[in-house]
This record gives sequence, structure tokens and C-alpha cells, in this order.
Amino acid sequence: MTLKKAYDDYIDNGLPQVDFYKKISSVLKKQETLSKLGQSIQIAVEQEEFLPKQRSKTNIAIPYQVQQQELDQIIENQSRYYPWLKTPNPVTKRRKMAPYKLDELVCFRVPYYVGPLVQPDPKNATKETKFAWMTRQNPQSTVPITPWNFDQQVDRQASANAFIQRMKTTDTYLIGEDVIPKNSLLYQRYEVLNELNNVRVNGELLAPKKKQRIYHQLFIAAKKTTVTIKDLQNNLIANGDVDKQPEIKGLADPKRFLSRLSTYHDLQKIIPEALEQQERQADIEKIINWSTVFEDAKIFKEKLQEVTWLTPTQIRQLNQHRYREWGQFSEKLLLGIHDKQGRNIMDLLWQTTDNFMQIVRRPEFQRSIATINQQDLNQQNLQQNINELYTSPQNKKAIRQVLLVVADIQEAMHGVAPSWLFIEAARGADQRPQRTNSRQAQLVEAYGTSAAHELVDEAVRQRLVSANENLQHFSDKLVLYFQQNGRDIYTGKALNPDSEIFSNYHIDHIIPQNVIKDDSIDNRVLTLNAVNEKKGPHVPIIFKKSQEGFWRRLHQVGLISRRKLENLLTTPEDIDRHAIRFVARQLVETRQVIKLVTAILSQQYDPEITKLVSIKAGLSHQFREKLKLPKLRELNDYHHAHDAYLAARIGTYLLQRYPKLESFFVYGKYKTTKFDLRRHFNFIEQIIGGDSEKNREIENPETHQIIWNKQDEIEYVEWVMGLKRLLVTHEVYDNHGAMFDQTIYSAKTAKNKKLIPRKLNQPIELYGGFSGEKTSYLAIVRLLDKKAPYYQVVRVPTRLSGQLEKLDDLGKRTLLRQWFTPMFTTKKGKQRTFEIVAPHVYLEQPIIDQVNGQRHRFGLGTDTYYHNQQQLVLSLETQRNLINKGATDTDLDSSYMAAYYEICKQVERYFPLYDMNKFKEQLIAAEGSFKELSTHSKKDEKGNLILGKREVLMQILQGLHANATIVNLNNIGCTRYFGQLQVPGGLKLTEQAILIHESPTGLFRRLVRLNDM
Repeated sequence: MTLKKAYDDYIDNGLPQVDFYKKISSVLKKQETLSKLGQSIQIAVEQEEFLPKQRSKTNIAIPYQVQQQELDQIIENQSRYYPWLKTPNPVTKRRKMAPYKLDELVCFRVPYYVGPLVQPDPKNATKETKFAWMTRQNPQSTVPITPWNFDQQVDRQASANAFIQRMKTTDTYLIGEDVIPKNSLLYQRYEVLNELNNVRVNGELLAPKKKQRIYHQLFIAAKKTTVTIKDLQNNLIANGDVDKQPEIKGLADPKRFLSRLSTYHDLQKIIPEALEQQERQADIEKIINWSTVFEDAKIFKEKLQEVTWLTPTQIRQLNQHRYREWGQFSEKLLLGIHDKQGRNIMDLLWQTTDNFMQIVRRPEFQRSIATINQQDLNQQNLQQNINELYTSPQNKKAIRQVLLVVADIQEAMHGVAPSWLFIEAARGADQRPQRTNSRQAQLVEAYGTSAAHELVDEAVRQRLVSANENLQHFSDKLVLYFQQNGRDIYTGKALNPDSEIFSNYHIDHIIPQNVIKDDSIDNRVLTLNAVNEKKGPHVPIIFKKSQEGFWRRLHQVGLISRRKLENLLTTPEDIDRHAIRFVARQLVETRQVIKLVTAILSQQYDPEITKLVSIKAGLSHQFREKLKLPKLRELNDYHHAHDAYLAARIGTYLLQRYPKLESFFVYGKYKTTKFDLRRHFNFIEQIIGGDSEKNREIENPETHQIIWNKQDEIEYVEWVMGLKRLLVTHEVYDNHGAMFDQTIYSAKTAKNKKLIPRKLNQPIELYGGFSGEKTSYLAIVRLLDKKAPYYQVVRVPTRLSGQLEKLDDLGKRTLLRQWFTPMFTTKKGKQRTFEIVAPHVYLEQPIIDQVNGQRHRFGLGTDTYYHNQQQLVLSLETQRNLINKGATDTDLDSSYMAAYYEICKQVERYFPLYDMNKFKEQLIAAEGSFKELSTHSKKDEKGNLILGKREVLMQILQGLHANATIVNLNNIGCTRYFGQLQVPGGLKLTEQAILIHESPTGLFRRLVRLNDM
């Protein structure tokens, strides 16, 4: 009986194999003598081979060949009774490894590069064919594909090629153009030349002839896979270009070139003669392309046989080479666009010192790229254009939304096309790169070089060591102090690092702010107050003669950058000479997503009627910063509208004030013109700087019309930022992703968890199942209660949405009724009467309804979650106080308490949803705890961070934001789940509930009452 119970627990109740073996062993040990059967059982238990379960993970490790051998033995034995089992494999070339027809079912695998066995139909893309790319031998064939006719029906080569084409990106600049392999001869040549054109030898670019010699001697003739800085230095000395080891700058890696001609050297060993023959270059590039596309050696070999001049030995050798990755550019971009002299980008990389970015930004190339893109866009539909853009899915989604918003505004204007479209993108991570190395680490590294030992004062070195060891905060002043060897940059006099004296030193902008807005460390220096006044609003030309040697030594030892040295040596004439560069830095938007948006919009609007204006986000940021206009993303969503207004207003001013600068920021304007800005390139400083009456008004230079009045503009901007209600829309959507959480729970947890069967024919009691069913969209049903009818929000799971799509309206309602019936059936079997009012309601659907006795707008997060859509609004003064870092602790503390009171006042009046879970009550009651917080965050004795008043205020704002954010406020006595607006029993709506259907901008709305549906 003990063995029987152990066996039952092992098979049916989840008893682990180890425990099962222990129970058997304990029974066997009680036997005085073991029978032959007992002995064999004991041996099997010791070897862990007794009664193994077939349905276990260990079976996964069994190769299919073993299972095939077992199948062949079964066929041999059973074919005496069932002769058809021994039917030969119809695929004759595979009979050696799979002799029988049934064998093909075991050993056949659909190649990964073929994908779903559904032929795509571009004209009628369905859900089934959306992600398919397979190509049939006969496109018209409808014969079912089986393991036995696979090669007769499926074109492996074409399918493999389509697979790679789907994974390839398109050209960064030319919309829809396929990129070339990263290892192609052309692309590697581009990489090497582009890197060479960035190299500076002792501060000078390589002359074209010198660069060409280095290219041949180091990258081709030397046959080296990697070219180092030392190689370049030795080459320059050997050819008499320099007398001693030169300084090499401009490379991303300080020790070597990142680019190389590896493919050229690979092929030099296999097809050396063909590599030098111009007429065979196209074939060689095809070979490299095939090697990148086809991972299957068999397919690649078949393709190589198409090149008639290859010998069998060369085919075999080439077949062993595989290349990976794709470049960023197409052949058409590198070779197909020409300047007025007929030179393409590759020609210019070879013949000039310009790098790729300098070449591609030339007006003639910009004009050609725009023309090509426009032609391609006109030949395709809009959605296809967006799908082929070289950008992320998030950016494509944003571009689609831009088009919807613009179309919505145009409709509101009775179809009249806009005169101007101002385009600005938020400053992303690429615009604010993180430092890969901390400032102090860079200084310690620079001070550690032998060259620095000769220059740096010992006292300054010791101060750096002490500051680093004591984890002292490296402020901008302290960084500049160590960069300048503890000396005034303009006079060379020693600076006193004593805190009281040090705080009075000035940080000066080398190129003044009235000339250009540049707050980088490369444009700032530390100097004495009197010296700063002497320099005034000019470049430091008056100090150049006496201090140039000092500046150059700082650069040579790595304490200041090449750009900083260039700024220090800048003369007024240099500013005039580089006017275009200064203007471009302020006005030209370089991010590719902006260029893509303008290219798409140019297809929709006539450039002669609608000007597309790209505004750099830095201009709006500078405007805000100068006027202390706060941008609190945690507060509400209004900052998007404020940014849009600033972009449009600043853009309008620039167009009116500087019509000759249109080529810098207006799409389609490429003509370069001479202009005179009197050496002032800080456009924002011009419109908000200075307090005199003279600076208040600015005229149009041609019409003399007043186009800017500083006081009026500032007052209007502040009025806009003080508006308490702006149109805000939230995206409504369906979920089409996973059907449930991917964890598979065992059958024994079925009693405790509500599981979903893994398959229809696999009951959860035996096979376990999934949990966490995902919601596709929502529905609203009317329940006919005895007292008064009410409405319930219910969810439609993703696994049901696929069936619903195939049904008509009546069929959908019938299936939904069947699905919802168990929800409204009591345990005793009594069914409540319900009616499906809205069978399809989007997630985040906005609704207005009575909440705790107050009409309120909210979004349907799920069937159990409200999402707040009430925007919190604080006064402009309060917002400024929250970002004010220069005030005293006493003033800050008072400001933070005032902000807390203002928040609580609004919550009490306008946030009825937060009565839920006593959020409102807890927040108001937390006044005492909030008062006790320190002004700033600090760490306790154990090193734990204790948040200060401002940080806690930011958390409160996040919890009250019009989204689903949840924050932990237990540090002031509130819940850890502040903002979690959940109703476990499900969301219920009243008869007065209204569904809001909005256009993308919110300018058009349709209100639908539930009791009218």
C-alpha cells in the first residue's frame, strides 16, 4: 500500500521524483533479501532511471534523431501488419537520412528565413499575412505546403532574401533607399576616408594628397587589419611630413582607427586579380551582399555559381566567409548625388578635407536629397512612406500623430492650408549626452601625464588629490580652476582657492553671450572680476599676445579642448569669417526625425503656400531660462502647448526679422546669401536682453513695422502660461499584443489561481495554464437593478478579440453575451438581467460622470481602474519657487509650504476621484509631517536617502498627474500607492455618464449619453 500511495502521489499529486525514490528505497531497505525484481528496481533508483516521466523537461534534451530511430523500429515491426507505414519518402534526396514518408514529419524543419507559410498579398494585407514574407515558386499556386512538397512550392532563395530585406533599414537621408552592407568595399572605403578627414596632425587637417598616400600605404599596402595612431605617426615621420612624433587628434579611439578595409584584405587572398579589375567591381559587391543576406551555406553557394568567372576553388573559399550588419547609407547617396562639378560624396571625401557631415550639409546636396525624397514620396501612399522611414516605431507613431493634428487644425480653419508650420522636437538624449567620464576623473587622468607634471603647480595638484579623495563637489568654478592650473586664464596670475575669495571670481564666456549662446565648458573660463570687466563683451583678443603660449600648453597636456583653444584664439575677423557656422549652430536643426517630418509634410502641403519651419528646441529652452519661465513636466501636460506657442512665436519673429536667413530653418530654401548681423548671433538675447527703451521694440528691417515689443511679449507669454484650462487629449487604443502573462503555472495551483488553459484540449487540472489575462478593449453593459438601472464596465480579453473581428454586429453581441453571462450569474445559478450598451469601448476612453457627488472627467484605464484626467494647475509664482535653486533655505522652506497648501486646496475642490482610498484625506492630514521634512534631501546615519520638501512635492505632483502614475508617500504618512484609483468590484457608471469622442486636437467633440444608447 505504501508503494501504491507513493506511486499515485508521484503520478497525480506532484510528488517530486527525489521524494518518490526515497519512499521506494525505504521500503526496499526493510526487505531482508531482495528478489531479482527488487534488485533491478534498486539499481534503477540509484541510477535515477526508475519510472521516469516522459512529460518532463529532460525529454527536451533528446535529439530528434533518437526519436526518429525509435520511429523507424516501430515502422519495421508494424509494417508487417500495416504495409503503408513503409511508404518511401517522396523527397528522394533525403531518403538516406529519412527513408520513410513518416520520417519527414519528425526531421523536417521549416527554415527560419521562410517564416509563416502564408504568401503575403500587398494589395490585400490581412492579419494573417501582415508578418509573412514567404515566396512561392509559382505565385499563383494554392497547393497546400507539406514537408514532402516544400521545395516544389517554396522558393528558398527568394524567401531568404525577403527575410533579410524586412530586417534591413533604409538610408538615413534618402527615404526608402536600401542600405549597403557594412562590409562592402564601398562602405568600408567611406568609413576610412571619413575618419581620415577628421584627423588633425598637430592641430592641422590632413591635406588631400597626404591623406591619399596614407590611405594607400597604411590601409591597403600594409595589409593590416587595424591601423594604430603609432602607425600613422611613424608614417608621417618616415615621409618627412614632421620632424618628431606629432600630436594626433580627431579620432574616437585615442589609440587606433575604428575603420578598416577588412573585406578588401579578405578578398585579396581569394580573388586578387578580380579585385583590381573595374569591370568586376559590381560582381564583387553582389558577392558581399549575398554573403550578408544568406546565412544558409547551400543558398549562398548556389548564388555564387551565378558569377561565371569564379573558379570552383574560389567559390568554396568565398562560401566560408560570412559578413554581418548593414551600413547607414545607400549606394545612391554615396555615388548618385553630384555637385556642380559632377563630384559625388565619395569623390569629395577623397579630393577634399571635408568629412561626410560637412559635405552632406552643402546646399547643393541638401537640395538634391530633398528633390529625390519628394519624387519618391509622390510615387507612394502616405502610410507606405512612413513605414519605410529610417526611424524608430515610436517616431513613426509621432509622425502619424503630427499629420492628424495638422489635418484637424486645417479642418477647423474650414480647409484653408496653413501659411506656416513650425516644427520643434523635444530635446532628446542625443541632444543632452551623458558624460562617459566624470569631470574629476578626466582631470585626474590629465594631471597624471608626464607632460602635465612639467606644467602643473604642485600645490594645485595636491588640491586636486585632496578634493577627489574627500569626494568634494566639482562645481563649474572648481573644474575651471583645475583646468587652468589654478591661474587666471587671461593674465596667468595665481587664483586663491579660499572659499570666500573663490566665490567672488567670475565665470566668463570666451565668445560673449551677446554674440552666441554657448554655455558649454568649452566656452567658459575662470577669471578675476577686474579682468573680466576689462575684457568686456568682446573676444579675448587683448590677452592673446601675452597668454597664447599658456593656452597652447594647457591644450597640449590635455587640460583644455581643441575647441576651447580655438575660442580663446578667436578674433573679430574670425567671427565674421565663420558667421555661417555661428548662425547654423543657433538655427539649424540636425536631428533626422525633424527632417523626416518636414519631408512628409512637404508631400502634403505646397511649399509655395505653406512654409515648413524647423525650430531648434534650444531656442525655446533659452527663452524660458532667460525669463525664468518654469517647465514642470511633473505638474501637468500644458508644457507641450507652451512649447508649441514659443516655437511658433520665436519662429515667426525670426522669419520677419531675418528674411535672408530662411535657408537655415525653412524647408526647401537652400540658397546661401551674405548677411550682416554685426557679429550678434545670440538671437534670444537680442529680443529679451537689455532693459533700455531702445531694446524694447524691434522693427522689420524692410517694412519698419514693429514685430516685437519685449514688455508686451513677456506679459502675453506669462498670461498663456497662467491659463487654467487648455485642450488636452489622451490616446485611446486597443491592445493587440499578448493574451496573458507568459508564466505557466502547474496543475496543482489550479485550485488557488484562476488559470487559463494552455490549449483548448489541455484541461488545467492536468496541464496547468496561464494567468494574468490581458484586456484588448472594454464594453459597457446596463444592469437592470431593482432600485435603479446602472452601467458596468467589463473587459474583452485579447484571446476573444480575434474571434469577434470575424463576426458581424449581431454575431459580436451574441458571443459577448455568452462571454459576459457567467460574470452576472450568482453562485446559486441565478442570472441577472443585463444589456450590452457599448460592445467596443477603447482603453483610456474619456468619460464625464458623477464621482462622489461631483461631475468629473476621467479615463477608463481598465474595467477596475480609473485614470485621472484632471490637470493640476499652480500659479506661475509657485512654479518659479519650485525651480528656484538660488534662494535661501528659509525662503525655499516657506515657498514649499505655500506650494503644498495650494496643491491641497485644488485637490480638495477639483479631484473627487481622490476621495477613493482616502487619498485626499491623507494628503491634507499630512501637513504636520510635511512641515517636519528638511528643506533638502539628505542621508541618514545608515546612508539611506531621506527626501526633502521639494522632492516630496514632485512626488505629489506625479501622483496627481493626469495619467496612471502611482507614487509612494509613506514618508509623510500617506499610502505607498498614492494615485492607484482602483475599484476591485469593477467600475460602475450612472445614467448621466457621457462618452467623449474627440478629434486629435480636441477641437471637435461628440458627446454620447449612455442612457441614449
